[in-house]
Amino acid sequence: MKKKQFKPLNIRSTELLNRSRVISPTSVNETHRKALNVINSGNNNNTFIEPRLEDVQTMFGIPETMGAPDAKAQAANDEAISACHSLILHTMRVLGDNVYPQFLGYGYLTALTQNPLIRTGVEMIASEMTEKGWKLTTEKEESREKIKFLESELNRLNVKDMFYKAICNNGYMGGCLVGMDYEGEKAEDLVNAVPLTADGLLGKKIKGLRLLEAFNISPGEYNSTNPMSQNYYNPQTWFVMGVPIHRSRVLYFSQNELPTLLKPAYNFFGIPLAQTVLDVVSHFTECREAEARLLTKFSLTIFKTNLNAQILSGADWASIDRRLNHFAKNRNNDGVLLIDKEEEEVDVKITALSGVREIVSQAMEFVAAMFQEPATKLWGIAPQGMNATGESDLENHYKHISSQQERQLRKPLERLVKILQLIEYGEIDESISVEFNPLSEKSEEAMATLRRTQAETDNLYIAMGALAPEEVREELKTRDNSPYNHFMANFDVEDTEEPSADYSEMIELLKNVTPPENSSQG
Repeated sequence: MKKKQFKPLNIRSTELLNRSRVISPTSVNETHRKALNVINSGNNNNTFIEPRLEDVQTMFGIPETMGAPDAKAQAANDEAISACHSLILHTMRVLGDNVYPQFLGYGYLTALTQNPLIRTGVEMIASEMTEKGWKLTTEKEESREKIKFLESELNRLNVKDMFYKAICNNGYMGGCLVGMDYEGEKAEDLVNAVPLTADGLLGKKIKGLRLLEAFNISPGEYNSTNPMSQNYYNPQTWFVMGVPIHRSRVLYFSQNELPTLLKPAYNFFGIPLAQTVLDVVSHFTECREAEARLLTKFSLTIFKTNLNAQILSGADWASIDRRLNHFAKNRNNDGVLLIDKEEEEVDVKITALSGVREIVSQAMEFVAAMFQEPATKLWGIAPQGMNATGESDLENHYKHISSQQERQLRKPLERLVKILQLIEYGEIDESISVEFNPLSEKSEEAMATLRRTQAETDNLYIAMGALAPEEVREELKTRDNSPYNHFMANFDVEDTEEPSADYSEMIELLKNVTPPENSSQG
């Protein structure tokens, strides 16, 4: 039967009187009164008409976007679910909660910050992402003074330390906000937007950056009806302890981004790393405790005697207990046990421990895999296998950390640099960019080998006429880790003599140089 849609303005008062009970105005509270005014808009009598349940559901029911579709609407392939309904029920019974994991809650996640293993993994990743820092680069000579100012501002705001705390909160809570505290503003100004333009920022000053933890935050207004909108499931304001703050005043940090349907359940942040590793950490803890219990039960001493004869001869359990306690107390390499050679015997049962180490090691590897950290780094154990150095593991790990820097740090860092430019200069210099410093450093031997190879290559290009010596000098000025760029900046090519074009002897000497053994990248 088709459900009739309720339209308050088209329903006559007489019709409502016939189907509803009449109540006195004095028995209605203020909230109820406001709701009934909609239905009684055409009623001139001094009475209120209470609506039916379906009328209230129509007026105050949840919107279509929140799970109440139009009664006329029909989803495609509605009947197709019946074919696999039994299979879905079977899967849910077997797998249980693993089918639909859910957000653990900030109370539980806060408790997990006390777990030493989870804390070590989260803070290790945060340290690796921020320890080497970043640098501002530009190809314009006139922009170098701007870079000096911007770097001094980043140091004044202690950005490196604040971003470290933000990444830790990503791991513990799934995300956080870093608020920009402007001078001369009050709490009621925080709801107003600060456009990323000269009109909105020129002349302002950031007093400091404030870490806003996720459990103090709730989302404000966001679009849930138009997936083409820029604000679709993207809150325009955030409530921090009840105070509305516009999103333009905060830097957003998050990790493990979720599908749209799950974003509200996770407070519009991501899945915390602490939640994703909780399962393997729990299993490792169980394995470790079981291994410790095995050590206490490694050996069992069995004392064989004729209990019936002792009891019949008048001995009681107290005397037997005293004898056993005496044996246990004095059991060591210097102890002596006196037994009846005819009636008594001592036997020691040993619990086999083979395979225990492999099981615990496997659990440790699972933990390292979920943290995406090499086992040699997370656990501090030596690489296994012949000629194993762990360098390939570290190289892959640094690639992963570099990708996390791009996902979690680049956007808020670049936005902060643009804001600082608009505050000071009123414009954004597009030539200024952010580069993350290398995560690994080459050893001295490796650097010497690299410079020799570069020198050979430059020499060959000069000899064949592909490059001029002055072009190589210019390249050396900007070459990373070059030992010559600090004094070649003011080097005048015109004041030097023309170099000889015969480099064959030098090339032969370089070819005969044997590189140091065990040269590797650290």
